[in-house]
Amino acid sequence: MKEFIKNNNLIGRLYLKLMLILYKVLNVVVPVDDKLIVFTSFSARQYSDSPRALYESFKKDLNFKDFKLVWFFNDPTQFPEVKNSIKMGSIKYYYYLFKAKYWISNTSIERLIPINSKKHIYINTWHGIPLKQLDPDEPNLSFLVKNWYKNVVFDILTCSSEYDYGIFHHIFPSVKKIITTDIPRNELLARKNKQANKIKKELINELNLDLKKPILLYAPTFREFEEPGQEHMLPFVDDRVLDKYNVLFRGHYFTPYNNFKNIKNVSDYNDLDKLLIACDLLVTDYSSIVLDYSLLGKSALLYMYDWKKYKKYRGFYVDPSTLNLPIAVNREELSEKLLEFPKGFENNTLDLKNKYHTGSNSIEYLTSFILNT
Repeated sequence: MKEFIKNNNLIGRLYLKLMLILYKVLNVVVPVDDKLIVFTSFSARQYSDSPRALYESFKKDLNFKDFKLVWFFNDPTQFPEVKNSIKMGSIKYYYYLFKAKYWISNTSIERLIPINSKKHIYINTWHGIPLKQLDPDEPNLSFLVKNWYKNVVFDILTCSSEYDYGIFHHIFPSVKKIITTDIPRNELLARKNKQANKIKKELINELNLDLKKPILLYAPTFREFEEPGQEHMLPFVDDRVLDKYNVLFRGHYFTPYNNFKNIKNVSDYNDLDKLLIACDLLVTDYSSIVLDYSLLGKSALLYMYDWKKYKKYRGFYVDPSTLNLPIAVNREELSEKLLEFPKGFENNTLDLKNKYHTGSNSIEYLTSFILNT
C-alpha cells in the first residue's frame, strides 16, 4: 500500500493533503518533550548508517543520561538490540514523532509529508555523497517524492565537502543549514579502521570465510528500471574468481535478493563499516559507497556494464569514469581484472579521499548542538 501511494501521483496528492491536515493537528495538540530524540534509517528498514552512529554515541555520553532515545522501524522485532523502538506508521509512531524535540534520519522520518514546525529540530545526515542525480534533477520520480525534496525543512543537513554542499543546496531548497563536517557514519568508519586487523579476523570467523583468500565485497547500486528477476543476476560466473576470493554480496536496501552459491549474501548485515574495513577489494558501480570506502585508502573497481542505460535513466553529477579507478564493462573483463588483483589496484582511492572529505567531526558538532539548543 505504501509503495502504491508513493508511486501513484493522483493518490499521492490526495494522501498529502489529508496527512498535512493530520500533521498540523498533531503539531498543535501533542506537547513536545525536549529530552526525546527519535531516529530512523533508510525509511525504517535498518538499524544502521549515521543515525546509528549518533545513537550509539549518545548512549555512551553521560550528558544524554536524561534523554530518551527511540527508534522507528517497519518491524521492531528484527532489531531486539534496540531497547526503545516503535513500529513505523503505528498510532504510537505519530504520537512520538510529534512529541520528540529532535528528529534524526538519513532519509525521510516523517513519511514524505514535509511540515515546517518550529517545535521540532530536524537533523538529516543523508546516506551518501551524491554521484547520481537526485531531485529536482532525477527525471523519474513520483509527485510525493518530488514534493518532499522541494519542501522538506531540515534544520541541519550534514555533508562531506564543498562538492556535496553545493548539490544539497540545489536539491533541498528549503534547508536551513548545511554543515560541512562529513557525515557521522564516516567519522565512525575512520575510528574503527584503527582496529582493522581485529575487525577483519572477527568477520572471517563470523561469516566462516577462508583465511587464505582475500575478501571481495560487491555492492551495486539500486536500479529502478530493472525488470523483476534481473536484480538476481550476479557477474561472478568465472569459477577462478570464486576460487580466488571470499565473495561477499551487499544489495541495495530497496531490492530483495536471494542467496547465491559460493557467495555470502550480506545484504542484511547491519554493520557496513565492518564489511568495508575487512574487505580487500570493493567492486561497485555508480554507488557513493566508493567515496565512503576511500577514507580507508584501499582498492576499488567499478563494474559499469550498463553505464549508458543508467546515465540516460538517472543521470550523474560526476561521471564515474573520471574517478580514476579500474573499470570493467562486461563479465569477461571483470573476471580478467579480478584475477590480476592486486596488480594495478594499489590503494587507488586515496585521491577520492582528499577530494570528497573534510575530515571534520560531525558527531561532536551535533552532540554539542543538541546539548546547547
